[in-house]
Amino acid sequence: DFKYWRPMMLVFSQFSKEDDLKLNGELNLVNQLMKRGHGLTLVAGVIEGKYKDNTEKITETQAHLDEVLAEKRIDGFGDVVCCSSVMEGYQIMIHSGGIGPLRFNSVLMSLPDDVRTMGPERMGDFCELVDDVKLAGKTLFLCKGAIGLPDLPQTGYMDIWWIFDIFPANGLTLFFAYLLSKHAVWKKTRIRLFCVIQSINADEKQELEKRLQEMCNAGGIQLKVEVLLASPPDEDAQSTA
Repeated sequence: DFKYWRPMMLVFSQFSKEDDLKLNGELNLVNQLMKRGHGLTLVAGVIEGKYKDNTEKITETQAHLDEVLAEKRIDGFGDVVCCSSVMEGYQIMIHSGGIGPLRFNSVLMSLPDDVRTMGPERMGDFCELVDDVKLAGKTLFLCKGAIGLPDLPQTGYMDIWWIFDIFPANGLTLFFAYLLSKHAVWKKTRIRLFCVIQSINADEKQELEKRLQEMCNAGGIQLKVEVLLASPPDEDAQSTA
């Protein structure tokens, strides 16, 4: 049952040229997800170069990372590694992070802000990193637009969008919303589940809404379900979403 799955999360941090952390709000998200998730979090960063030339910088950066995690009240660990490239450091963490049964089952990283305009080399590195996560059998969470992720109580709706033909992956999006709803920031919001599907008649639509609602109720997840029919022009949009 996905409701009882717990994230063991590896979070990739970035360091600016001024040696400051660039986490773009992901730490707020990790804090809100893991409070009730009882999982394990490792926030990892990479410093480029040779270890012998960067020992002092690594020590200072590690101390700063630990301070940030304590400030954000994240139950987890920080780790800074030194490699010839950031890409290599991330790949090492994907394949070797954790100990035995405590190896990470999830990777969280930022979707680049300039993903539509990035050059072929950076795009190739990013796609290779995504592929490595998949080959390692881990769940990938791409965090987009998290700069303003709130840390104060919210009201209104938390919306989940499902494309029905990729249903096996949808349980995790539902689980994420469930975990967030248990945190003080989101507990006053209401969850809505929008399920997008093609080629279904009115009776089938009503039956699907009923079954999804029953499934969520049985799992103790309170939300409103609505099935939406995708018109043909939406097909291209779905395939590139």
